Amino acid sequence: MAGIQLKGLSKRFGKNVAIHPLDLKIDDGSFMAIVGPSGCGKSTLLNLIAGLETPSGGDIIFDGQSVLNLNPRKRDVAFVFQTYALYPHKTVYENIGFPLSIARVEKNEIDKRILEVAELLGLQNLLSRMPRELSGGQRQRVALGRAIIRQPKVFLLDEPLSNLDAKLRVQTRAELKKLHERLKTTFVYVTHDQTEAMSLADKIAILKDGKLHQSAPPREIYNNPADTFVGGFIGSPGMNFIKAAIDAEGREVAIENMLYPLSQPLEKSGDIIVGLRPEHFSIGEHANEKALAKEAVVVEPLGSETLIQTEISGAQVVIRAPADYNCEAGDPIQVTPLIENANFFHPETGVNIELMD
Repeated sequence: MAGIQLKGLSKRFGKNVAIHPLDLKIDDGSFMAIVGPSGCGKSTLLNLIAGLETPSGGDIIFDGQSVLNLNPRKRDVAFVFQTYALYPHKTVYENIGFPLSIARVEKNEIDKRILEVAELLGLQNLLSRMPRELSGGQRQRVALGRAIIRQPKVFLLDEPLSNLDAKLRVQTRAELKKLHERLKTTFVYVTHDQTEAMSLADKIAILKDGKLHQSAPPREIYNNPADTFVGGFIGSPGMNFIKAAIDAEGREVAIENMLYPLSQPLEKSGDIIVGLRPEHFSIGEHANEKALAKEAVVVEPLGSETLIQTEISGAQVVIRAPADYNCEAGDPIQVTPLIENANFFHPETGVNIELMD
């Protein structure tokens, strides 16, 4: 196993900056997810760690030692790709054992380790099959098996579940989490799916346009996003952002025509952006002293919950209501922001005010 530290790591392709200088620590044996929209630099960062790309600046450190001058083979990492990359003319048995075969490991040892990996991944009954005879989930497990059998220090996974259908993705995600708990090896997992990141990772690094916006445990990122980008990207639906104002003493926030007292005063006055998750509203048909009179614009009954879209301070807001909440588009509703759960962001930079130095 290996802990990884990236120090001032950057990457340029000509005049284009793919990765701005960033620092990131990945603990030994942890599961780190790297997330962000398409083109943000996720896969480039993974390729830099693997040695498939040469950085333009900075350092990559495994267990206290720089690996910049080591080729990918000597870094002792295993890469699992989105496309499985299985050999179509080889059986499952031969695909899994291929890394050991080219390393000229003794056949008895290869047989032993293939069977161990097959049992771990539930592939015992598929060893004689060809890749074309497997489902997408089975192919992905074979690709994982080929990586596991090498017993590397680090697993690098580049969107390995993106080709699976929704149900199979959930199932394979659970298998992957159990696999990490058994192996206790360092996993670095790239995905654009924030739900995967939240459910799998010990820690999440969020990129946008090659810049690291936040690196923290999932719960911390969900509850205290570093900025409006992180708040909007993490969560389904994402965080709502409402224009508001703080009084001169930083003790009350005004949303439309209503004042809400703060439990802790803010060192900020004037315009502000209030960030509230969809579950951080109360909603009903009857007014209370802090309710805003609104109209349901869109109603989405999802079985386990109902999502209701309305407008507050000119912003489209999504509210999470109970599954049995009876409402239709156009109905009047009374919405109360639960300010005690709010995050507050700078109106120009979008940075979380409470996390600012």
